[in-house]
Amino acid sequence: DDFFGGETVFPRSVPPRGSRQLIVRANGSLVASQRPEERPGMNECATGLRVEPKKGTAALFYSKSGAGVNDYMSYHGGCPPVQGVKYGLNGFMWNLYAEAGYHAWSHIMH
Repeated sequence: DDFFGGETVFPRSVPPRGSRQLIVRANGSLVASQRPEERPGMNECATGLRVEPKKGTAALFYSKSGAGVNDYMSYHGGCPPVQGVKYGLNGFMWNLYAEAGYHAWSHIMH
């Protein structure tokens, strides 16, 4: 675990009043920050919600509501690592019945 940075950031999320950013630390604790560290080349890393990476864990979030409406707050990005290497994996889930999902996916692939 010799790395720093590489957080997943949700810049459109709203931090607690009086703070610029809410940080989810690798140990699971929450920290409200009034002066988050700036990152050259990616100002979004200093606003909203920032989730620190931890080896062997994942961040799960939804990009649509249960009604299928896009969630504006789920807009996200990956902050660049300051030290070390960050590996990422995306997994997508569909809110459809299995048969409908198969039918939709088969049209995309052919």
